[in-house]
Amino acid sequence: MTIDERIISKYTFSVPRYTSYPPVPYWKITPTAQQWLANLTLDQKDQKDQKDQNQQEVQVQVYVHIPFCHALCPYCGCYRVHLPSGTVDNQLQLIDNYLDDLLREWTLYLDALEERDIDIRKWKVQMHIGGGTPNILSAQQLARFLDSFFRDKKGHKIRCDYGSIEINPTYLPLNTNSKAATDDDFFQVLASFGFKKISLGIQDFNPHIQKIIGRNHSADLIEDLVVQIRKQGFEAINFDLICGLPGQTLFDFNYNIKQLERLRPDSVAYYNYAYIPTHAPLQQRLQEFAMMDDKDKFSSQIFVAQQMQSLKYLAIGLDHYVLQDDRLANAYRQGKLIRNFMGYSVGTNTSAAGVPTSIGILGIGASSISSSKKYFVQNHKDLAVYHQSLMAGQLAIARGHTRGDLDLLVDTIIQEIMCYHQVSNLNVRIEQLVSLSQGELTDTKLLQRLDDMQKDGLIELQYKNSFLRVTALGKFFLRNVALAFDYLFERAQRKSENDLQQGVEFSRTL
Repeated sequence: MTIDERIISKYTFSVPRYTSYPPVPYWKITPTAQQWLANLTLDQKDQKDQKDQNQQEVQVQVYVHIPFCHALCPYCGCYRVHLPSGTVDNQLQLIDNYLDDLLREWTLYLDALEERDIDIRKWKVQMHIGGGTPNILSAQQLARFLDSFFRDKKGHKIRCDYGSIEINPTYLPLNTNSKAATDDDFFQVLASFGFKKISLGIQDFNPHIQKIIGRNHSADLIEDLVVQIRKQGFEAINFDLICGLPGQTLFDFNYNIKQLERLRPDSVAYYNYAYIPTHAPLQQRLQEFAMMDDKDKFSSQIFVAQQMQSLKYLAIGLDHYVLQDDRLANAYRQGKLIRNFMGYSVGTNTSAAGVPTSIGILGIGASSISSSKKYFVQNHKDLAVYHQSLMAGQLAIARGHTRGDLDLLVDTIIQEIMCYHQVSNLNVRIEQLVSLSQGELTDTKLLQRLDDMQKDGLIELQYKNSFLRVTALGKFFLRNVALAFDYLFERAQRKSENDLQQGVEFSRTL
């Protein structure tokens, strides 16, 4: 693929990652807890009624956030909390108290469902545990939490249809004596509760890069861990890697690819580094280290894509590569792939146009985000405020958003772009956008944007503008293609809305 520096310069700027629409900084009109619960249970009841006709169970996604970390890695922009120094017993007690809060929050949801005669035992729960460092829990803490979580108020078991968890391999018994670290029992507990996927936050295999970003796990350690996970019978192992970290050079990617070829994970998320030091202050510590320029980053992404293809991985969505028999590969082929706050996952419902729609997320824990068709809500980040709300018998909602018809339409279009690199029924969609935006968007403006991207080789408009296909080049600028339909980003650029958050900053496309 030819590297055109004009294209790189033109399309490399701060753009949302589109794990939701609207993106969090553009949220407004926070629903009340009563509105959120009523809409959530209504969504699930509608889904249940529809699926009962087909004698199927209801599926729901649950995200659980464990914010604690032994140390705060300077590259990371996620919400996390440094576990205070002290005795191991004191640290475990702090984590126990937080797990109690998670169960209190879950109980509030169970109460709301019970009031509306919804039988949660009909649910097939897909749980993802993220952080932070989820493997900061002991095996005993994990078992206690999962056993309590997967039971209703009468003690009946709730089915975990699919579970996944993020692991920081730096903190394992292979290289630490911490009693709170992950051990073999930890994986046994996960397997016993229906967890099938382990995601390892490797970021980079090169020791000199790990030293810069605050990690310490050799390739041999990762190999031992992969063997251990395979022996426990997990279906899938994912590696998280990052392109564009401080200190990285094009040469470093050769070593990473060699490790992928040797260890053969089921999926790889090779993220573009989100460098936003104004929003993640610890990243300012990394400014002394050289970072690749945009041309080299683009070259490295091309190299990764080519090498992953040669290793027989299927490229899906943005930054993701999966083996042909992976769960996400099957979802992609079946038209069930969706993108949300947890990344790429498997959906069940489809819209009239055949595009997968989110089955919704229940976010449990400090800072967690929940979603239904109509609403987004996010919990308080402050652990004390989160705890106080739950002790008062209230959900810890800090902010949210109420979606209108225009938001839902844009979300449907962006889902199709971010998951399938296309937009079907484009002419119809443009007419709908123009109508719902009440003149803010025009067909002339939208088609001009798309025509410009077509001239630059990012997309192809086919069948008299009724179908948009993202090209091989455009897949590296997928967020830019989605941006063409984002009316709120354009509105913010015009600075015509005082209610948009000031100082909004997204990561760059490269």
